[in-house]
Amino acid sequence: MLPFFTQAFLYGFGFDAMLSFWCEVYDIETGVVASIRNMLGISALVQGIFLYIAMAFSPRISFRLVGWPTLFLIWANLTGGFPLPFFYWDQAGIFLSSLQLLIAVILAVFVWRNDGIAGGPGFVDPAEGRAGFGWRRFLFFTAGSLATVPIFLVAGVLGSAARGIDQVTESYVRLRPDGIYMAESRLTKEDREVALKGMVHVADASFYRDLKWKIEGVKTLVLLEGVTDREGLLKDGLGMEKVAGLLGLESQMEKGVYRETIEKMTEKAATVEAAENGIVTVEPSVDVRRADVDVSSFRPTTISYLKAAANLFQATTSAELVRILQDRSSPLQNDQIAQGVMTDILTGRNSYLIGQIEEGLLTHQRIVVPWGALHLGEIERHLKKQGFIEKERIEAPAILFWKKKTASLQPR
Repeated sequence: MLPFFTQAFLYGFGFDAMLSFWCEVYDIETGVVASIRNMLGISALVQGIFLYIAMAFSPRISFRLVGWPTLFLIWANLTGGFPLPFFYWDQAGIFLSSLQLLIAVILAVFVWRNDGIAGGPGFVDPAEGRAGFGWRRFLFFTAGSLATVPIFLVAGVLGSAARGIDQVTESYVRLRPDGIYMAESRLTKEDREVALKGMVHVADASFYRDLKWKIEGVKTLVLLEGVTDREGLLKDGLGMEKVAGLLGLESQMEKGVYRETIEKMTEKAATVEAAENGIVTVEPSVDVRRADVDVSSFRPTTISYLKAAANLFQATTSAELVRILQDRSSPLQNDQIAQGVMTDILTGRNSYLIGQIEEGLLTHQRIVVPWGALHLGEIERHLKKQGFIEKERIEAPAILFWKKKTASLQPR
């Protein structure tokens, strides 16, 4: 049976390689061909793992025929080709399928004839006449697996995290080996530009220090994020400053250009209402407006949810944190409330922001939107429907894991 499974695996691996390459080149994601490709890929992976485990018990399976293609399938499928997910390479799929096709050709031309097909179309066991189970071989494979499986698992988790973050934020947040990067998309239509600048509430101080709103000679309107709370419904805030301190980072509202812009706006505005709702000129050719809603527009369940989240961030001991998390009566445990929260803090605020952008485009040549990354995907889609085209996308490090202090914009 082992010769049969080995031959079936190799044929499946080769056909999967050809179909994968075809689908990647022609960008086929659905349909009959894509379905066949997926079934072949899953079948080859399962058979490969089965044969790889069988190698620990029997020498009658060629490692050169089975081991290397199986390791490739595990690496490509279960880890996404780690570390490729961190580099967000558009051609990663073509690269992986081309590499699989190359492995299949090498096996067919240079290996299979010696380790499988001996002068004819039928499969010949490469270990014909060898002894059966051996402890030395078993211990070797076991030790090798114990060393490699954790690596594959960690790589898989990291790769999945990178892909998940990219998908949820629509590429405005990207996890890389050295840190977390925020994207800025610059979209243009005729003589108008909208710069969607991905923001995060806590980051390295350099990220907030290096923000720039001004372009010489271009009349710019900066639409700031920041929910007002005129009725004091969330008077204790959300505790982001404490989170920043615990992580050795800075809060968006504490230091840097963002905070300085708010202070200038407050100083130059004639009244508090003007600072919260009106357009304020903070420097030549740069106007600022707080383009956000008031907490009073949220439903009561959303406010209770945000208060519970603030208590979570403000917990002083691990026991208190566990108690809050285990409290079944907490709004944090209610999925229906959570859905309402997302409607209030994302959908509702995005609708308001879109109105502010459209109004600003009537009077300003350039609009800058430094908002949380989760908001910007919807805003970008809306602008593209209105005829805007992405001119440029750049990235800047928000949190560097290795504590580098330089922060420079990198082309996409």
